[in-house]
Amino acid sequence: MSKRYALFANANSGENTLDYKRHGKYVRLNVLKKMIEDHNGKVYITGNSHDYVNEVDQQVELACKYEPDVVFIQSGDGGTLTFLTRLIAHWPYTEKPFPLIAHPKGGTFGILANRLDIRDPVVYVKNILKTKELGNLTVKDIKLMRVEDDSGYSHVSFSVGTGFPVRLLKEAYKKKHLKNLRIGMMTLRSIFSAIANGNYYRRFDGQQKMTISTKSHFDEVETCTREWLALIAQTISSIGLPKGLPRRQEIFQKAETAEDTFHAIGVDYNFRRMLWEMPQIYIGEAGTYRDRKTDEERRVLLLDKQLQSLTITADEPFEYQSCGEIFAPTKTLYINSYKTVRFIAGNHKVVKNVK
Repeated sequence: MSKRYALFANANSGENTLDYKRHGKYVRLNVLKKMIEDHNGKVYITGNSHDYVNEVDQQVELACKYEPDVVFIQSGDGGTLTFLTRLIAHWPYTEKPFPLIAHPKGGTFGILANRLDIRDPVVYVKNILKTKELGNLTVKDIKLMRVEDDSGYSHVSFSVGTGFPVRLLKEAYKKKHLKNLRIGMMTLRSIFSAIANGNYYRRFDGQQKMTISTKSHFDEVETCTREWLALIAQTISSIGLPKGLPRRQEIFQKAETAEDTFHAIGVDYNFRRMLWEMPQIYIGEAGTYRDRKTDEERRVLLLDKQLQSLTITADEPFEYQSCGEIFAPTKTLYINSYKTVRFIAGNHKVVKNVK
């Protein structure tokens, strides 16, 4: 029985938008579209409507009736999770397993593509289509969280945060095409600004009083109220930075070590202090520091746990980001471990069937 393929593509993703600006057409997207159609697959392209979520919902509902074995999602991290949220909601089949997910990257930063080790999307898709048996595909399990705000909006995610992550994204998205170069420039400028007591680094500063409630396999519900600079939860260990950068271990080193959990970290001091502690955080070895005002020894990461659930509440509304998408302010954010989805890894090689 031949395999069934479906391609979801977001025409407005970072890579596709840049492609169109450069060439006046979607060069990479058209190549992928032809490859899928040549294998009798279905192609669903979104981005033509102002109501993006509803457009995705309609396309996914159609695709589920087709019952694909492999679903290709060509979008950024945020768009990919929008497709996945609706795909999980519409997949009604108990006998047919949930499809394998392939992710020919199409976004700006690409945490997921980085974790799956996807380098050339066209070669990646070509190798998948050449593989005769689904069992010969190299897969990587990616855990997802269920995120819900006080408006009732719910979606799946592998990275969610508030505070500093939102301010960082807003600044980075001013010139999205610069990608990691933009992040590096912002970091260096922030360091020099902090040393000179300038104004630039203050764009990322700002703590907000929030109460967090945490639950893990080992502890009952614990509650903590602080002036938080940043709160972040991930099910993926990396943050999408180039693999060549030196580090001993990933920032979210606990993210992938147990089922039904995610790794949450939280910082309760100002951004200037965070700049000095960033090397420790980056190499995954955040320890302690001495507070100059109180002369007390404090943890670099006040929150640093493997959790099943995290609830964030505040008196004043706060924005949050999920997989690079910034969402409207909420006073409550619920984050819970959810389910695992099988993605096809980028290091997959074509396996020839032995007779």
